[in-house]
Amino acid sequence: MGDIVKFQLLERRFNRERLARKEAERILEEKASELYQANEQLKQLNESLEVEIEERSEDLRQTKVRYKHFVETANEIIYETTAEGIITYVNPFASKMLFYTNEEIIGKHFLKFIVKDFRKELIQYYEDCIRNNVINSYLEIPALRKDMEVLWVGQSVTLDFEILAGKRQLVGVRAIARDITDKYYARRKLELSEEKYRNIMEHMELGFLEVDLEGVVVKAYERFCQMTGWTNKELVGRNAMTTFLPEEYQEEMKQIDKSRKHGVVSSYELELTKKSGKKFWALISGGPVFNEKGEIVGSVGIHYDISEQKRIQAELTSAKQIGEAARKSEQQFLANISHEIRTPLNAIIGMSHLLYDADPTPEQKEYLEMIKYSANFLYLLISDVLDMSKIQAGQLDVKEEAFDIYNLLRTIQKTFQFKAQEKDIDVQLEISSDVERMYVGDEVLLNQILMNVVGNAEKFTTNGIIKIEVSASDIDETSVFVHFKITDSGIGVSEDKLSDIFKKFKQVHNENDVNTEGTGLGLAIVKQLLKLQNGNVTVSSEVGKGTVFDIFIPYRKYQNKFDITDQKTIIEAVKNISELKILVVEDNPINQRYVGAVLKRLGIAYEIAENGKVACEMTDKNSYDMILLDIQMPVMNGYEAAKYIRKTDTPNKSIPIIALTASVMAIVQNKAIESGMDDVLSKPFTPADLKKKVEKYYIQPIIELLVDTGKPPIVSVEIDSEVIDSVYNGDKEFQQIVFESFAEEIAPQVEKLRDAYNSKDIEAVGKAAHQMKPTFGMVGLPKYQKDLETIEKKIKADNILPEPEEQLLKDFLNDVPQIIITIKKTIEDLK
Repeated sequence: MGDIVKFQLLERRFNRERLARKEAERILEEKASELYQANEQLKQLNESLEVEIEERSEDLRQTKVRYKHFVETANEIIYETTAEGIITYVNPFASKMLFYTNEEIIGKHFLKFIVKDFRKELIQYYEDCIRNNVINSYLEIPALRKDMEVLWVGQSVTLDFEILAGKRQLVGVRAIARDITDKYYARRKLELSEEKYRNIMEHMELGFLEVDLEGVVVKAYERFCQMTGWTNKELVGRNAMTTFLPEEYQEEMKQIDKSRKHGVVSSYELELTKKSGKKFWALISGGPVFNEKGEIVGSVGIHYDISEQKRIQAELTSAKQIGEAARKSEQQFLANISHEIRTPLNAIIGMSHLLYDADPTPEQKEYLEMIKYSANFLYLLISDVLDMSKIQAGQLDVKEEAFDIYNLLRTIQKTFQFKAQEKDIDVQLEISSDVERMYVGDEVLLNQILMNVVGNAEKFTTNGIIKIEVSASDIDETSVFVHFKITDSGIGVSEDKLSDIFKKFKQVHNENDVNTEGTGLGLAIVKQLLKLQNGNVTVSSEVGKGTVFDIFIPYRKYQNKFDITDQKTIIEAVKNISELKILVVEDNPINQRYVGAVLKRLGIAYEIAENGKVACEMTDKNSYDMILLDIQMPVMNGYEAAKYIRKTDTPNKSIPIIALTASVMAIVQNKAIESGMDDVLSKPFTPADLKKKVEKYYIQPIIELLVDTGKPPIVSVEIDSEVIDSVYNGDKEFQQIVFESFAEEIAPQVEKLRDAYNSKDIEAVGKAAHQMKPTFGMVGLPKYQKDLETIEKKIKADNILPEPEEQLLKDFLNDVPQIIITIKKTIEDLK
């Protein structure tokens, strides 16, 4: 029994162990399977890692190849050094630029390749970088090539630091340098130029002052400090306005500062206060100061002390006022005295003529001759004095009208030939073939000039000849200089008295000579009349042999070389205008019918538009030859319509537009011109008035075209208002004085330049250009000043006049007549 129990216990134990073994085998098989799978995964991971390492190794190898290729082919110097400065690497470009081989560079201290005088400074630079832990920096250094030439380079430097033994230490230097030699020397040249400019400005006694946007002084330059009595240290931080400007000028300065903040450059005059409290006048030219971003950060003022000029100007103004008062008194006196003298003089001359008709006895006739002679002499005397007074007062106007110079010359010849009958004198006239029959100028003044000069020759010639020779030389396509040469065989004038011949009230002959009677004003008047016309006169003489006067007067060429009243010519011209088509823009039905009837009578086709809007629509679709445009209309007025037509790209953009207006106000007519219209026809107008407007734009040009003159239009000369403002700053009186002086002197100066050019005297051309150039700047014509300066410089440098400069000279000479016209018109406007 006991054995059975033991057996059963043993059997249960065996079963438990067998089950446990089976469970252990199962777990072991699972773990073995997991281990296998892990090994497989590890194997795959190793294989993938090997591929990735191989790929990354290849990428790294290619990167190193690319980096090496980049470094080796770079067009910049690339090098590395040890912490001690020994070069360990240099790229081929460095060798090429420094003319050394790699072997001659590697292993050497980098200072060997630096200009000696710069080495100490460079060492100090690197010591500062190391001390301040500056890793990246830029500096410019002078490298020394093998041929000892200096090569300026701008290099970016990187310092390599490492922690060694607990300390931050430099282990090497890497640098990339670029050749900046050209840039460096260009910058130095600019710096030297700026320094030179500053020195020049200082020597010109110009004081510079810089302020910020609030008007606080940033810097005051030396000359400005001398001018005001302050030092730069005292001025920096002070408000310029409250420091220098009296209260009465501060509001004006605020307005200037406001415009300065918008980039406006301006010049102005202000009275400033010195440190001592004393005031002085300064001409100030101010402009904005920009930073590197192009932002306005302040302004700079250039100051020039004009106190002395102001004093002189005040004295001149006072003297001018006194002179003006005296001149007016003189004119009033002359007007009164001429009236008082001429009244009885007219009676004397008239009565003497009546007595001639009363069959006087020989003795009475002799007395009458004496009365007549004395009365005529007194009349001429008064006329001369009044003429000179008119000239000096600027009351004598030069007319621009067509005249027949042949008739005038022959009349003068016959007049003096008749007077010289009692003497043994032959008055001769020779007109060169280059003199045209018709010119445009002042016939009356020419007659007075020649009468005075030829009369002077007749007075001092007892026998022989008086010869009048006339020739012409082109100024340009539209103008000529006419040369009048008057030669006599009279008593002549000694050389020491020739300079007095054109002076007022001056007789150059012996006072006992009976022929010296007169005022001594005749030739003085000639000189003044020529100046008014931009002409000139010279005289040469020899005692006992005679005198020669050479007179030069510029005239415009007469474009129509035939009589335009010739019926056949006008008929031909009218046939052409019959082909015209005119657009009439008028809202009044009666005016529409009236204008239409006039145009119909002239044989001109026309169309009607009732307002400006309709006119614009019609000009967009159709072509016209002229537009008659009413100003006051509903929907769209004439001003608006004209502006639209002028800016629209149609065939009507440039045709003549004539304003029709009932207003006689100048402001209305000026506004019409400003809006793009060409002319004004005032209402009410007659058919003849309208016909003249059409003829002005079509018949006259057609006639000129028929003649085939081939002459270009006169050049447009415009005065630069900005230059005038900067020079005269609103002083119209001073401007008038300068312009009048220019008008007087320009003609002889141009003639001198022309003579030098025609005679191929290049040196004389340069001198003449040098003499003339500043005056053109003073009258607001900087273009001509620059052109003359270009001509002068070229001649001075090479002693030749190449084609470009020669063309400049020709263009200048071509423009001279219109320059003179423009200057004279400006003078009239100033008056």
